[in-house]
Amino acid sequence: MNYHWETVDSVNDGMYIGFMIFMTVENLLSLTILHPSKEIRNDGSRRTNMFGSVMIGQIMDFSFKSRRTRGLAGISVVAVLGTRIWVGGLFNQRGYNYHDIRNMTLKLIDFKNSGGDLAGPFVLYSSYGLLDAIFHCKTRS
Repeated sequence: MNYHWETVDSVNDGMYIGFMIFMTVENLLSLTILHPSKEIRNDGSRRTNMFGSVMIGQIMDFSFKSRRTRGLAGISVVAVLGTRIWVGGLFNQRGYNYHDIRNMTLKLIDFKNSGGDLAGPFVLYSSYGLLDAIFHCKTRS
């Protein structure tokens, strides 16, 4: 709807309605997801989790002397990674200025021809997904 616009004055109502429909369908589809522990392939093996889940799983499965040490190690990894990722988000956000938005001088990024301008925000967005996987895996252990 707003793809390849040279100037973006505002988002039209159709964009908001489209997002609301998309989120409603997404929420309904999430009710049909099978719990990962119940997913078994045809050859009998279990499914491979995301990198973040595997990483925190390896830390939590590592042989520590006590349960307390294992718990502290897991929460430390979550705290350190979480802090680093959120600080990265803060530095990325500091590049935006209210006056640039108000004066419409903000540099817009198109994912097809942005080159290196998209690399930082893409890594940051992926890191948020990594942190989410680690956090959810840690809260279930």
